[in-house]
Amino acid sequence: MRHTTPTSSSFSSELVSVEPREVQHIARACRELRKAKLLPPHCRAISLIKGIGVRNGWPLTLTHEIGSILDLPKPCILSGANVANDVAAENFAEATIGHADGETETAALWQLLFDRPNFKINVLPDVDGVEVCGALKNVVALAGGFCEGMGQGTNTKAAILRLGVEEIKTFTMLFFGDLLADTLYDSAGYADVITTVFGGRNARVAAAFVRNRGKDWDQLEKEMLNGQKLQGPATLELVAEVIRANEVEHLFPLFMSTYAVAFENAEPEAILDVFRTNRPRSIQRSEDCVKLKVPSLVKDARTRIASRMKKLGRSISELTRNPPDTPDSASEESNHKAENNCAKL
Repeated sequence: MRHTTPTSSSFSSELVSVEPREVQHIARACRELRKAKLLPPHCRAISLIKGIGVRNGWPLTLTHEIGSILDLPKPCILSGANVANDVAAENFAEATIGHADGETETAALWQLLFDRPNFKINVLPDVDGVEVCGALKNVVALAGGFCEGMGQGTNTKAAILRLGVEEIKTFTMLFFGDLLADTLYDSAGYADVITTVFGGRNARVAAAFVRNRGKDWDQLEKEMLNGQKLQGPATLELVAEVIRANEVEHLFPLFMSTYAVAFENAEPEAILDVFRTNRPRSIQRSEDCVKLKVPSLVKDARTRIASRMKKLGRSISELTRNPPDTPDSASEESNHKAENNCAKL
């Protein structure tokens, strides 16, 4: 952890929590920091840690732990598709800052601190969703790595990715309540899962785990990561503990089969058995599907298009079949006003 003093007059102290990852170490560091009385009452915190904790069979976020021990408002979280080596090389990357209700101003200041031309930051009011996505993407990466080790191709990895995000969504809503659809579509969601499954160290080591069945995770970590730590196996153990404690294994077939391969000597093909079945998949009904909320910017554009079509004696529903012959150059400009257009799943 490091303590800094920003230039903003809104508050004079900020706390950036980066390491270590283990919950007990974080708790101890926070208790020592509080005991030292280094933090003023108006201090705010942000965490860059990828992981979750478990207490009495229930998951807890590390931002909750940090905020509770330090007696601070719920810290923000930064997560997303930003592999460290690429960021260090100043390749373009994105990240998501999630914040709690009432902490929008704080999140805006964190955005100013982290945002750079090659490192762009989006801000969403979904601290738990962003944090859980950042932790569980490493579990999905293990499953993708197992498929790589079996010689499976990108189609299989895509199926792993799809179901993995579905189970991340289920886990978040089951144990933390609401999840914003915007979180899944932002850097902390699908984008982070994609880069982790196809290019992260968890997937790479998981592939080696399948190819070298006699080696355990600790040995592979030492041989392959040059001192870096492997988050996936530890997170997977915690996730499986939560799932079993609450008897919801049927909701997480991918996570539990990944656990069986990683820790119970199951054959890697157990991952594929999740998908292989003689039964057709259920057909979704429209009332069971979630419609995304149309943002104001899109709604304004759609209204202008409909107005233009009306002048031509056409309807907007005809656009895909019969595009208009001549555009109407007299459409009005829209004064778009920012508002919260996030849809809850």
